[in-house]
Amino acid sequence: TNYAHPVDIRDYANTDRKRGWLNSLQIFLEQGPKTHRYIQRRGFIGSCIYRFSHHGFPLKLATEGAIRNLSSGKRVTRDHIYSLNRTSEYLIKKYDSGQWNWDDVCRELPYLLTTILVTPQENNRLGVAQRGGKNYTIEDLFEMKHYTDNGFMLRTIPPKVTRTGKIRRGPTYYDGKLVTPHIKKLLI
Repeated sequence: TNYAHPVDIRDYANTDRKRGWLNSLQIFLEQGPKTHRYIQRRGFIGSCIYRFSHHGFPLKLATEGAIRNLSSGKRVTRDHIYSLNRTSEYLIKKYDSGQWNWDDVCRELPYLLTTILVTPQENNRLGVAQRGGKNYTIEDLFEMKHYTDNGFMLRTIPPKVTRTGKIRRGPTYYDGKLVTPHIKKLLI
């Protein structure tokens, strides 16, 4: 991907724990396919990127259902848009083929780890769709087909206002830098 606003995951490795998980990810990628079986390696890589930041790189976006849940105090969850398994597979493919080096991985990871607020039920539907009959590729996920096929549209999460009248923003790093053209097509 070539986005106008480069972001590098190393800029967000601001704790020893995060630096450790990033270092482990680099080791698992560099070891290549000869050290570990593919499934095992994919699991290690997925674990590293999940543990780096379990809430991913949040966008200020949510499905309509999640917006309703937020306003009524019901539960919401973060959907890793591109699936940790698909992301791990993609990293392995790009790294092992020589298309990407470690710097490329670090620049692309924030995009690959973006999250959107959804309801728990929607998150389940997205997971079933990814693993089920559709068997989406990472390219399908980049195009947001799993959201489109489920009829999910997106809205910007409204800011919270405290009792004192100050606006409190939810967790987000990027304010649109990581919103791809395919995600923008789902905005209402």
